Amino acid sequence: MSENLRHWIFERYLPQNLKARSWKTHKNYREAVNDFAAFLGREPTLGDLSDETFAVFAGYLLGPTRNICERTTNEKMGRIKTFWRWAFHKRYVDTFPTICNVPVPERVPRAWREDELVKLINSCRRERGFIEDIPAWRWWITIHGWWWCTGERKEATLLLPVSALDLDNLTASVPAGIRKGRRKPAVYCLWPDLAEMLREMLPPATKPRERVFPFSAHTSTFYNRYDRMLRRAGLPHDRYCKPQKMRVSHATWRYLSGGDATRSLGHESDKTTRKHYLDPTLCKPDERQLFRPW
Repeated sequence: MSENLRHWIFERYLPQNLKARSWKTHKNYREAVNDFAAFLGREPTLGDLSDETFAVFAGYLLGPTRNICERTTNEKMGRIKTFWRWAFHKRYVDTFPTICNVPVPERVPRAWREDELVKLINSCRRERGFIEDIPAWRWWITIHGWWWCTGERKEATLLLPVSALDLDNLTASVPAGIRKGRRKPAVYCLWPDLAEMLREMLPPATKPRERVFPFSAHTSTFYNRYDRMLRRAGLPHDRYCKPQKMRVSHATWRYLSGGDATRSLGHESDKTTRKHYLDPTLCKPDERQLFRPW
C-alpha cells in the first residue's frame, strides 16, 4: 500500500471524515501538506510522522525562511497531527503524536473607535467603479453596515444568499451551511436603515443574482482593496484590522450599550467573548468599589 502522505489524507482520511467536507478544509489540508513537502524537499510519507521531525518542522515554519506566526504554525501542524491520530487508531502507523503546540502569545482584542468607524465609512464612500453591477462605494458601505449590525463573519457574509433576507420584516436568516462549523444557523434583526441600504443594491435595483454581496475576484483582491481603504482613511492596516475587527467592534460596542455580546456573536461561553472580542481599553473594569488608601 502506498506510503505517500498526500494519498492517505486525500484518498483515505478526508473522504471518511464527515466533519471535513468543506472546500476550505480541503484547501487548508493541501496547504499543510505542501508546506511539509517543502520542508522535507520531497513528498512526505507515513514514515515522516514523528515528534522529532515535527519539532524541526515547527522551527522551519517559525524561522526566517517562512516567518509564520505561532498560531498559524499550530494550525498547519495540527491538521497533519489530526490525520496522524486517526492513522494511529486505525493502526496504519505505530506512533502517536505527543509533541505539544507552540506557545501562542495572547493578543488584546482591539475595536474601532467611533471616530475611526466614521473615517472607515467615509473611505468606503470614496471607492470608485463597480463590483459586479453594484457601485463599489455602495457595496462597501452596505457590507460594513451588515457587519456593524450583525457581527457576522466575512466568509458567511460573502456567501449570504439573497433568499436569506426578509427586508419587509427586517430579518435575515443565515443558513448553518455557510457559517463557521456548519452547525448553527443565525437569525438577525436588521435595522431599518440597513434594510434600505440592502434594497438599493438588490434586485430589481440590480440584476438578479444568488448572493447579497457578490465578489467574484480572488480573495487577495478583496484584502488589497480593504487595505487601500484603511490606508486612505489613515487607519491601522495590519492583519488584525481586516473585517474581523468589525466583529470585535460589534461585540465591544454591543457590550458597552448594555447588550449581550455573547448572545449576539452566537458564542456558548462568555469567556470566549471576553477573551477574544471585547476590547479592554474600551470595556474598562468598574473600580468604583475600591477605596484609595493613599
